[in-house]
Amino acid sequence: MWLTSSRNPDTWRTAGRLNLHVLTALLEQTIDEITERVGLYHQALTEAGHPTDGRQVTCMLHTHLASDPASVEQRVRGPLIRYLSAHMDLFSKYAAGGGAGIDPDEVTEADRQALLEHGLRRYMGTSGLFGSAESCLPKVERLGAAGITELGCLVDFGLPREQVLESVEELGRLRVALRETAGAPK
Repeated sequence: MWLTSSRNPDTWRTAGRLNLHVLTALLEQTIDEITERVGLYHQALTEAGHPTDGRQVTCMLHTHLASDPASVEQRVRGPLIRYLSAHMDLFSKYAAGGGAGIDPDEVTEADRQALLEHGLRRYMGTSGLFGSAESCLPKVERLGAAGITELGCLVDFGLPREQVLESVEELGRLRVALRETAGAPK
């Protein structure tokens, strides 16, 4: 069983105390922050008398790999913007209910587009896994060094089937490259 956690250190400690695996993401935290939180998780596992071996820390990443890394942003731009927009609509419903203290009617279309562009840049730059097997290898190695033991690659965010399948093939190449790298996630 996995407990989902991002920024809250207490959730990481609770997962350790309860001997649960952790599912996390780079949406609200950096790789350096994940390193700190994995340390808290392992400390809590140990303090509760649980082994750290065999405990999984999975990082979910929106992912698209292609043999030509230069083609990736062009491929994902439209589908990822639509995907983020759909989630923005969900947030608007939450905000309209008073949960966020934001009046969705006050958000202009220009604001909305700027937020979507910012989201795209964040996913492409730090929060996702986009590029080729070779260009993504250093990031995945950093995640492994941070204590991530496996990756959950979200590949179905609106791309054409052929491109998704090509990405899965490229993920296979990345996995082969990782086998040659000690300490990398599965």
